[in-house]
Amino acid sequence: MNDKNKKIGLFSLIMMIFSSIFGFANMPVAFLQMGYASIIWYIFAAIFFFLPVSMMLAEYGSTCQLTPV
Repeated sequence: MNDKNKKIGLFSLIMMIFSSIFGFANMPVAFLQMGYASIIWYIFAAIFFFLPVSMMLAEYGSTCQLTPV
């Protein structure tokens, strides 16, 4: 397998940009406006935030060449 041609795909790039811009910055506003009803949205946002982040880290990890010391 040729490891020199590994590239980040379009979907991965879009998810990286979206998660870095949106992030969790809007969560305190949701709690202020909705109260305890926003807990479901916290869970929803956590799933859709950490899923792209885990994909990004997997992409970064797959391109890293580890050599034994």
